[in-house]
Amino acid sequence: MKSIIISMLLIVCVSSSYAQKEANWWYFGINSGLNFNNLQTVTSSAGLSTPDMPTPVKGPLNTGEGSFTISDSEGNLLMSGDGVTIYNPLNAVMANGTGMLGGSSSTQSGIILPVPGSNSLYYAVSVMNNEGAAGITYSIVDMSLNGGNGAVTSTKNVQILAGPTDENITATRKRNSPNFWLIHRRLSLSDTAGCVIHVWEVTPTGIENHKIYTFAVQPPGSVFFNAFSGYLKTSSDGTKFISAVPGGKPRASILSGLFNPQTGVPSDVRVRNPSTLHWDWYNFDFSPSGKNVFITGSNYSPTNSRTPLQQITWNDLRNTTKEATYIPADTVYVSSLQLAADGRLYGVRISHKDMVVVMNPEEDYASADVRFFPNYLINDAAFGLPNFMSAFFVADVQGQSFACMGNEATYTVEITMSGTPAENAVKLIWDFGDGSPTIEQPVALGTTIYKQSHVFSAVGTYTIVVTPYKADNTPLKALNYSVRILDCSIMTNRMVRTRLLNSALQQ
Repeated sequence: MKSIIISMLLIVCVSSSYAQKEANWWYFGINSGLNFNNLQTVTSSAGLSTPDMPTPVKGPLNTGEGSFTISDSEGNLLMSGDGVTIYNPLNAVMANGTGMLGGSSSTQSGIILPVPGSNSLYYAVSVMNNEGAAGITYSIVDMSLNGGNGAVTSTKNVQILAGPTDENITATRKRNSPNFWLIHRRLSLSDTAGCVIHVWEVTPTGIENHKIYTFAVQPPGSVFFNAFSGYLKTSSDGTKFISAVPGGKPRASILSGLFNPQTGVPSDVRVRNPSTLHWDWYNFDFSPSGKNVFITGSNYSPTNSRTPLQQITWNDLRNTTKEATYIPADTVYVSSLQLAADGRLYGVRISHKDMVVVMNPEEDYASADVRFFPNYLINDAAFGLPNFMSAFFVADVQGQSFACMGNEATYTVEITMSGTPAENAVKLIWDFGDGSPTIEQPVALGTTIYKQSHVFSAVGTYTIVVTPYKADNTPLKALNYSVRILDCSIMTNRMVRTRLLNSALQQ
């Protein structure tokens, strides 16, 4: 029985792309956009029927690079912007919404964050382009004004970091808290100063508690061409971050590091320089679990936008000299890509209406399902896609993918509370799929991890369903997790045990 107990300790984690719908509207490029509330089945260039594709729409933005949007938890558009102008849900300029101190040619021109604990207030963060003196600022938007169409309040263009700054900004949830972390990378042009990471805590009273962390790592070369540009993103769970450093070979690099979502402290920052690849790395994103990283570049020609999509695992990026792999071999070109709440990666091509979708970003290169949709958008894309904080995309169901009949197994769900209080979950209903009574578990403010243990009494495959509910008893999107229950008493020798274990893990 000893080996059976050891086998039962092998835990398999499955990431499920649960999210409320704050990221369901995307506006970007030359009045282009996508609506993830209205899904359709579309045929790819290879003739593959692809369900649940977002509907292309026209947007109010005309931006060469950065943009941001945010919706409420039901997917209703609230606002969009380019760091200079904020537009309301009607795609008209919001009241007092002009004159933000960002730049539409900034890589990540800004980001929208809910004010913790508020039903209607949002921080609109703007980032200046080309290392401008305005640096990073924020304004407060009140969506309760103008009949729900919102207005920028008198709290406008509050500077939290003076320029020169780099063109990046990202945010993630503070663990076990309603607050957020706002993160910015700055590369010094000095050979000794290295990489500087700025971190602020986003609280009900402001964007405050500014901390500065300096790391003695730097891309090669003492003068960087466009080193101030390039994306900064965190993994969905907020524990990893990557920053692209453009500049062309040999200067183009990727900075990566660890981040503690509980304390807001970055650590173990490393630099990765290309050896054989000469592409001007610019944008990237994580797979939902953070296992894989997908990379694009800003190197393109006006006629074909030949920027290759590449993939590398987080482990290889950090710990080996393995190069990123083209996906698929030098045939798919994207200028920018973004993880969506459906767990797919969506990429666009500058000056084109084409779209590329990575259907299964958790898989390695050999199994990648990458689909191409020519002329999908209504209007042309540009370099950027909208900037969202990572917490909008994360909720993990964790547990044993198989268990022995009659033995207790523990399952965990992690949820994020990124909406307004009225829209957040107040309870979870656990249904283990075996006819046993459901379990109601209250959700407490500031707590993100919830666990339940269960004993299955019969062999079979069961689907565990965890459904969050709002205070008005409205269900949010359910989480599903499949588990196989085995009759472990048939394991009479090591060979049988090994075969059964391998079969269970493969399925």
